[in-house]
Amino acid sequence: LDLPGHGHSSHKPNGSYGVILNRVVDLEHIRRSLELEKFTFVGHSMSGITGILYSSTYPEYIDKTVVMDSLFPPIKEPSEVVENLRKASDEHVKQLIQMQGL
Repeated sequence: LDLPGHGHSSHKPNGSYGVILNRVVDLEHIRRSLELEKFTFVGHSMSGITGILYSSTYPEYIDKTVVMDSLFPPIKEPSEVVENLRKASDEHVKQLIQMQGL
């Protein structure tokens, strides 16, 4: 799986969000669309950071997380980051699903 704008995937349209935390929203939207119960996340560099954030936010959907050459400096208490990210991600995914009529 290539995240938007990486590997062989296309870029998001101009004006779309691009903050790394929003990659968690993309990943959760993909997981729900594919109806995956659990999966293993393997990521390098920025994708590894995405995996760390996703695995912390949605641990119930992760079997294993493997990251290489990734560093994520703590900004706040981990529990506060995860709680805020989970709320924001769930809300955004709901909006995406509504826009797609699913």
